[in-house]
Amino acid sequence: MSLFRVTCLVVLALSMVACAVLKQDAGRDSAAVKNDPATVAQNLSSEALEELPPEVRLETVRALAVSELYEGMEFFRACGTINQGFEGCNFTFSDKVLRSFISTVDAADDGFYLRLKAKGEQLNDLCVEFAADSSGNGVRAFDRQGDERQDCLLEPESLAFGDIHRITDDLNGNPAPSGKAPVLTEVARHEIKSGNSQI
Repeated sequence: MSLFRVTCLVVLALSMVACAVLKQDAGRDSAAVKNDPATVAQNLSSEALEELPPEVRLETVRALAVSELYEGMEFFRACGTINQGFEGCNFTFSDKVLRSFISTVDAADDGFYLRLKAKGEQLNDLCVEFAADSSGNGVRAFDRQGDERQDCLLEPESLAFGDIHRITDDLNGNPAPSGKAPVLTEVARHEIKSGNSQI
């Protein structure tokens, strides 16, 4: 047997082994997407995300968006505790989320407001808008009709610990000595109510 033939056979054998390993990895990725899509979406490249079947891709991107919305909410809660009036508190969503959603991030003296609104292909998903604010209501999801859908908010495993609970959360505030109501600023006007969402 010539050296050329041996080399060709070795290359062919290595190619077949590599193909089998890649198929096995792809199968593992599909199973992982079903188990924790947000974590998988963070680890997949944008190109690999595009290669997923459409329904799986929509759900995976949605899970990643919800995951980052939870992260943003917890970031502002922590940052607002340290920096009064949320001064210097900035949060940006990842490029993977911004490819499928239009984001709104507002912070002012009285609170914060985060919103993701689907665009492009993501408009075909079950829920197309997600929002969170400093009112303590957590993250909320809305479908194309503007109805609230809690089934779109399955928390990824990485966020299973839930909201941070501070000892001051259970204390009732005292009224101002003057008796005046608090000033309502622009961020507070973004109150998230079911049905008021503009889609």
